[in-house]
Amino acid sequence: MLDQYINEMWFRTAAQDESAQAAVKKVVKAQQNAVDNLDDFKFCLNIAVDQNNVERNPVNAGNIFKYFEKEIEPSWKKLDERLRLACRLDWYGALFRAMADISKIPHALSDRQSVIFAKTMDLGRKWNETLAQYEALDAAAPEEEKLTGFNAYLAKMKKDLIEPQIAVWSRAGKHQALRDAVKGLLGLVVLCLVIAAIVSYAKGVGIVARLLGNEKIEVYTDETIAAEKIEGFQNYAPVNIADYNASSIRPDEDGMSFTDRYLMDGDPATAWEEGEDDAGINRRLYFNIDDEGPVHYLVIRNGNQSGTSAFRECNRLKDVTVRINDKNHNYQVTLADTDKPQYIRIARNDVQKFWIIINSVYEGTDPGNHSAVSEVEIY
Repeated sequence: MLDQYINEMWFRTAAQDESAQAAVKKVVKAQQNAVDNLDDFKFCLNIAVDQNNVERNPVNAGNIFKYFEKEIEPSWKKLDERLRLACRLDWYGALFRAMADISKIPHALSDRQSVIFAKTMDLGRKWNETLAQYEALDAAAPEEEKLTGFNAYLAKMKKDLIEPQIAVWSRAGKHQALRDAVKGLLGLVVLCLVIAAIVSYAKGVGIVARLLGNEKIEVYTDETIAAEKIEGFQNYAPVNIADYNASSIRPDEDGMSFTDRYLMDGDPATAWEEGEDDAGINRRLYFNIDDEGPVHYLVIRNGNQSGTSAFRECNRLKDVTVRINDKNHNYQVTLADTDKPQYIRIARNDVQKFWIIINSVYEGTDPGNHSAVSEVEIY
């Protein structure tokens, strides 16, 4: 491919003019020397123009100019500045032809790698700066030394090739910048959504917490507030329970029982206590509804409420999970450290069973480390 671009360079045509002026012959000789020494430059440019190339990237663009300086420019060192600039412009024309071929590759103008490659090449700026320097020196040169044929070649190439290609890749760059901006904005939106989802899950509020089974439910210890927050408060009959149990029960001791039957015996002066050494963390209270139906709210009397000292001695539940029907419907609840009734709004119409799972406790003074609940009511 590079060979084709070289054949279209001005010096190839000028080489055929035996009557060319001395300056032209110097340029032709220098350019031919450059062509004879091409190696890495040729390789880098050819792979850039390859239709299936995945190496068309900023590194490749940098290598093209690295080897341009190493393999081509040394051939001009004996020329004056004006002629060196003419040689450079001639080679820039070859590079613009390469960019024109790349622009014809399907989807190249919308391919981010190709657009970044073109931006890294920065041919438009380099061409304009070099052309301005050349025109200034050429204007000051004696008339007989001006490269008339080259100047005509430049004007035509500028109109037919350079300016259209600068416009093509400029548009491609703007479109890519717009795509990047949209992508960045979408990324920011996604990041915000992820953060919102994490916050929702962590705080237990919002749709994410609800969908992932981590919704936090308010607990009311004041009947007046509970009446405001829970629709139909104290107007519902107790839900019929087919069965209930606890996954751990403290063994009877000194004639005292701590059975899970005390959970729903209607007497806050009796209490269930778990029988583990770890405060009953992850232990569960299970309630099986007689018939699937609505559960509006729960009432929990926390701790052992058989007396003031018993309340202080036993652990009281703090953070619990209320699991409705299955593990996909969890509600996080933080109970208060009080002997008042605590009202928990459920408002579900499809309850078959539910669990109260202990996650943390308010520690009591008894070294036995037993956690207690005096009563659970379901409406």
